[in-house]
Amino acid sequence: MNQKILIVDSYYKNVINYIYADFSSVKFKNWSDYYDHLMFGTGFSYKFYLENIGYNCDLLVANNYLQYGAQLIKNKSNLNINPAILGRVAGDTSLLLKLSRLHSNLLNYIEEFKPDIIFVQDLNLFPPYITKIIKKSRITLVGEIASKLPPFKYLYNYDLIISSLPNLVQKMRSYNVNAINFQLGFDARINSRLNKHISPTENEILFVGSITSKHLNTIPLLKMVGNYLPNLVIYDIMKINQLKKNKYFKLYRG
Repeated sequence: MNQKILIVDSYYKNVINYIYADFSSVKFKNWSDYYDHLMFGTGFSYKFYLENIGYNCDLLVANNYLQYGAQLIKNKSNLNINPAILGRVAGDTSLLLKLSRLHSNLLNYIEEFKPDIIFVQDLNLFPPYITKIIKKSRITLVGEIASKLPPFKYLYNYDLIISSLPNLVQKMRSYNVNAINFQLGFDARINSRLNKHISPTENEILFVGSITSKHLNTIPLLKMVGNYLPNLVIYDIMKINQLKKNKYFKLYRG
């Protein structure tokens, strides 16, 4: 039997709102097909290529409540927890009190899929009491991060954490966390989608991402690039629109 991998991620609120409005208007057989159509994040790409080498994979966007088949209700007190999960935490009632609706849905999904490996792309989704429950099931827990580290107690229950940032790998290793450097790639399937919407000129350079007050070091770098390449175009995925250089830097100045 092939090993089963559950890839777990979370999406920006704006993207979730887009999914809620878009999913019902397009007919898809399952969520995996929809995420492959959406091509957001990297989970859809991991799933595609891991399946190509023989793994049985599923992608769960933890804050997409529609994927659980649940109504969009924000009542955290209305929990529906699988009895098998209750058996693992019966000796620690404090864990049950901490469970939010998101985490109860997440644990139910894990119990139903029964993965051998869980690949977590948002470490903040899994507080220590959740990873503690998962480890009791003898599931291999792998994480990925390329942003500010959460508190280190969030990291200790992982079997492995990968990062494209060597400084994060070094920091995690200093706290005895098993971490390795993992260089990011590019899914060539995206090219066919980009060619339909973006036609950059020969001297044009595109930056696609999100920049907030947490990325203050990035703004001077982009300014420097813009001085050499006046045709620099920036796509802010948080606002889902295009910002020309001068407007962008005025917006984010200071």
